Amino acid sequence: MEDQSAKKKVQTITADGKPYKIGVITVPAFYADFKAANAGDPNYKSTTRDVRLLIDTLKNRDRVDAIVMDLRANGGGSLVEAIDLTGLFIDKGPVVQVKDLKNDVEVSEDTSPGVAWNGPLGVMVDRLSASASEIFAGAIQDYERGIVMGTQTYGKGTVQSSIDLNKLVNPSILQRLAALVNKDGVVVKTNKDGIKLGQINLTMAKFYRVTGSSTQHKGVMPDIQFPSLYPMDKIGEDTEPSALPWDEVARSNFMTVSNLTPVRSQLLGLHKERMAKSLDYKVLQQDIAESKKREAEVSVSLNEAKLKAERDSLEAKNLAKINSLRVSRGLPPVKKGDVIKKEEIFDFIQNESLRIMADLMQLSGSEYKGKNLVKTRIGLN
Repeated sequence: MEDQSAKKKVQTITADGKPYKIGVITVPAFYADFKAANAGDPNYKSTTRDVRLLIDTLKNRDRVDAIVMDLRANGGGSLVEAIDLTGLFIDKGPVVQVKDLKNDVEVSEDTSPGVAWNGPLGVMVDRLSASASEIFAGAIQDYERGIVMGTQTYGKGTVQSSIDLNKLVNPSILQRLAALVNKDGVVVKTNKDGIKLGQINLTMAKFYRVTGSSTQHKGVMPDIQFPSLYPMDKIGEDTEPSALPWDEVARSNFMTVSNLTPVRSQLLGLHKERMAKSLDYKVLQQDIAESKKREAEVSVSLNEAKLKAERDSLEAKNLAKINSLRVSRGLPPVKKGDVIKKEEIFDFIQNESLRIMADLMQLSGSEYKGKNLVKTRIGLN
């Protein structure tokens, strides 16, 4: 689907009077047209292919100083694409480990030499970022290839296999069963083998980061954390009572491509300074607190007038909140029922993530200057 394809935009962030052009690539899912690929179509569609083209445009036409991969609400998809996408930013090496039910561990690697982008990199995640998203974000973090920003991810570190139940039963038995059922006048869905029994998904393996840590339960913990828009105690693998536990395997043989430790604490300090003065951050915290309060309510008024008054009060409060934010950004206030223009919608979390990237470029010095983020460690050109 076209709306699930990777897309790009360019944002300019000014820090200490200096403008930084940052490309934002939004990846809603890890997709691939396997049918076209198996048919030998050289132009088959996939996440990695689309992102590579977007990077080429950002690098050569837009001349961006940094790139941010936005994986918020990306629930995963193709494991192969997660590995290949990581390969656009690292020069060969292990990306993910998979342990099967026999406790055998297989290491999946990026085997393509070179990278598509060797400049400053950021990754945005949230609680709905899961599975393949966690593999990509975890690898970028473990290689110290970029800064991960957002909230703790979903923690989906298990591998499922889909089993067609029809393939487990003799076709002649299915045909006789279908005949018996239809004889009683019951309409059932059938195929050439008779009744469709459907499929079952079985957990067959677990994912592990190159450090050996499972993504199960813990997911990926961002370098710079934001308050979660989603209830952490209700959404996530660690909220499921029967979910497999977190564990570890041996560390893979890999080498980090940079050392972000010195700058990470400085980025966090600058972020906190901005948040202490940010009206958007204050409103975000208020919205989360109010959401938790509403979730805790166990009753609702059946008095129509009282219920209407409560709703009107809530709408007026939300409108006042929207207008206070609009005024702070130099926009005119809106009235009830007004449609806010698309270009006036402000993504606070993304904007602050881009400011963190501007901080990274300012603080990092010669090692991260311009588009040479990892050049000093692995000799990229």
